[in-house]
Amino acid sequence: MPRPLSIAVRVLAWAGFLLLFPPAPSLAGDDPFTFASSWGGTGLMEIPTARVMPENHWRIGISQVDPSRTYYGVISPLAGLEIDGRVTEILDTSDEVEQGDFEGYGNNKDKSVDFKYRFLPEGKYLPALAVGIMDPSGTRLLASQYLVASKQIFPFDFTVGLGNGRFGEQPLEASGKGVEVELFTDPKQWWEDARVFAGIQFAPSEKFALMVEYAPIDYHKMSLYDVESTEIHFDEPVPSRVNFGLRFKPLDWAEIDLSWQRGEQFGVNFALDFTIGEPLIPVYDAPYREEPAFRSSPWEERLAEALATCGSRRPTTAGSSAPGPWAWFCAPPGRSPRTRSAMCPSR
Repeated sequence: MPRPLSIAVRVLAWAGFLLLFPPAPSLAGDDPFTFASSWGGTGLMEIPTARVMPENHWRIGISQVDPSRTYYGVISPLAGLEIDGRVTEILDTSDEVEQGDFEGYGNNKDKSVDFKYRFLPEGKYLPALAVGIMDPSGTRLLASQYLVASKQIFPFDFTVGLGNGRFGEQPLEASGKGVEVELFTDPKQWWEDARVFAGIQFAPSEKFALMVEYAPIDYHKMSLYDVESTEIHFDEPVPSRVNFGLRFKPLDWAEIDLSWQRGEQFGVNFALDFTIGEPLIPVYDAPYREEPAFRSSPWEERLAEALATCGSRRPTTAGSSAPGPWAWFCAPPGRSPRTRSAMCPSR
């Protein structure tokens, strides 16, 4: 049975969060708070926010907060949706792992896939709301389901949420080959296990941000850090559940995070963010240079040749209906050149 005091604290936390925001104008977009967390999804360091990457963006990165090193990739194929995959490596576990058939495997590793959907964008007065499902299948060593709210009072972004599993009272059990989402299949149990997490970001510019978070993660209860029931890391609770961090974006597509976590460990996170369909390396489009042989031709032919050279279909006719610098072009149906009018040189 849930403890009455625990439930009261959670309800008051949510109510207090919503009452913090007076009816005053605020930014309703996610920018500039769409930074990567240590595990890849948009968030602070260890906790998620209700922010998501812009649609048609993707992100890759690597982070390390001893004893964990995480390699991740994230994509936002639809507005409000994030899907991320990651491999978490637990350092200094190779001696225990490399036994028998696992010779040469290296450190202990865990693969997982996460989903986050922002079902309510931020409004003038209401926060953005999102639901997240972390590691729902297999060993579920990093599994959790959470509800989270974020609200901007620029340049601050406030976040509070409830999550079970990784953020909750107890780690979740393995699901084998199936998928388990207690938030939907057993909401009463989810509520009993869920705990509050919260955080604040301060971003005076798009290039720089400070952050602080409360992450209720019981690392000493998570079997991810053990090998064959042998405790390798975290044999007791960590000194602090409050983490601090600094974010810097030297380029629009690059992010570097430095953090002090658990009251005992420095962390670093490096992420690259790109737009789907745009080249990773800028394409140089050389300006058109007219061949000397065409300089004595009528300007209509010179312009048609220039358009054809630059990639437009060659028009069947080109001419001018009146003196001046404007030109018109005619082409057969279905074969119109991309450029229908252009400025002509005066010579």
